Amino acid sequence: MVKESKRIASCGDDGAIRLWDVHSGEPLRTLRRDRPYERLNITGIRGLSEAQKASLRALGALEDEADEESSRPEQAAEL
Repeated sequence: MVKESKRIASCGDDGAIRLWDVHSGEPLRTLRRDRPYERLNITGIRGLSEAQKASLRALGALEDEADEESSRPEQAAEL
């Protein structure tokens, strides 16, 4: 830390870097790197279990639930 600095950075186990105001102790900003599957669209993907899809979502993948529900066979049969 530079003596005249107004900010300090910290990093935790989650990998996020937090910038803090030295004088107030308030957090200023949180910086995060992309997760391994950030913004990967898995809508309509086949061959994966629900647990595998949940894991991908936890790693940043996206799934459009409205599109996913309309593509399920049981939903289509009811229409």
